[in-house]
Amino acid sequence: PPPPATMATCGELMISELLPHDVEVVDISAHGLSETNKVVMIAERKGSLHLMNVMADSDRGNWDLNKPAMRSFKSHSCQNMNLFCDLTSVFLADDGFWVVDRHRVMSFNFSYSPDESEYLIGQVGQFNMAPSVASDLNYPTNLAFYRPLNTTNINNDIYITPFILDAKHTFVFISDTGNHRVMMYNMSAGIAGGVMDLIGQFGITGHSRANSTGLNWPHGLAVSAPAAEVSFEPVFANVFVADRRNNRLVKLNLGYRSWDEELGRPRELSLMWSGEYGGPYSGAAHLETLQDPVQVNVFRHYILVSEGLGNAVSLLKVHHSRFNEFIFVTQLLPVKGIQLTGHMSVSPMGYLWYTFQKLPSSFGVASVFLPEPLRESP
Repeated sequence: PPPPATMATCGELMISELLPHDVEVVDISAHGLSETNKVVMIAERKGSLHLMNVMADSDRGNWDLNKPAMRSFKSHSCQNMNLFCDLTSVFLADDGFWVVDRHRVMSFNFSYSPDESEYLIGQVGQFNMAPSVASDLNYPTNLAFYRPLNTTNINNDIYITPFILDAKHTFVFISDTGNHRVMMYNMSAGIAGGVMDLIGQFGITGHSRANSTGLNWPHGLAVSAPAAEVSFEPVFANVFVADRRNNRLVKLNLGYRSWDEELGRPRELSLMWSGEYGGPYSGAAHLETLQDPVQVNVFRHYILVSEGLGNAVSLLKVHHSRFNEFIFVTQLLPVKGIQLTGHMSVSPMGYLWYTFQKLPSSFGVASVFLPEPLRESP
């Protein structure tokens, strides 16, 4: 494999430059509202969410942030259910944003206007309450989406995957970390509807596993639609899981488990094991090594895994014919004196936003333009 590449940042900003105080950032999410309008949201530990406009001028566009924050949302309290309790993750979407805090996931409707208020439209889990039933969340940490419907402007009724019965629905995946599982929800009314129906899970509730039957402290999630992949029935999406305490990246397939002969159609949409990279025995003596995989993102056909203890971003891709295997591509390493905190977000143009700690105790965010071979390769 090629040697690791140093993360030559386009620019970095210390949190003390963006906010009135220096504080650790627990997550970052980048989103393009249009070709010229891009935003970044950062979540501070035991604090608020801050929405920043990405600068749009030609010299510093796509990597620098306008200051101060365009909007800040709520604050920290584990006594008031209308505030955030120990934020862990944030995810930006076209029509709003999603927040993960202690034992719950919330969706907010928001049009990205500085003067508009956000509206809570959906919630899973209970605020600051340990699970009381099997479907409750236990310290969730991350989430991801899959929308099978084609979103091109040509025809919004053309399906990318015509064989999926639920092609017009939106699927939400949540890392239910404390329960060692990934939960799958169907939003048949769309994100704006706010209603999430639990339709399945991968992992044994409350029991850690180090094999193909479960997970151990799953954290980051990412979803991609495979170009061509078939097991028993078509595979509609790959769900990549940063299985943190197992030091591995797990690949799950979203597809139908069986065929209904009477109705002549597939049934039981499920998450099924498909492969792994790394594992409990990762280390210097092993070729497939991940050290504390925290976050995972997808850019084109590449999978980016942020390693906390490894202080690196590993780039992988799925083998072109053996779909249960991964190919190591390269590693991105920070410059000396920078410790990656494991949180990152990749824009469609190839900008990798990430959070870091400048030793000994200052925190910041930065962006790096992914190497040209990754952006331009077929």
